[in-house]
Amino acid sequence: MAAGLSQGYDQFDCYLLLSCPYQIERQGDKFLIPEYPVFEVSFGWARQRMKELWDNGKHYLAIVEKDYRAGVVIDAYCGYVEHDLNPDELAYKVALWE
Repeated sequence: MAAGLSQGYDQFDCYLLLSCPYQIERQGDKFLIPEYPVFEVSFGWARQRMKELWDNGKHYLAIVEKDYRAGVVIDAYCGYVEHDLNPDELAYKVALWE
């Protein structure tokens, strides 16, 4: 996956999330709240450490350049079909953009 990301953004800062944020609604406004802090790191640092970051996250990894020009989001969850969840099956969703 890291090979699919250009090194062109390595010098820029990015947001790093290691857990999928959940949504809350208050007085009609919606907010995304992550379980772990949102980190600000170098895009290149995060890109080069994707495996270690994934291994230490909660089946979720988001590396998004601060101006949203580039990023990767990986989410994993168990089971493919809502009525037949299987904890031995993992489905992955991946978004990659530049």
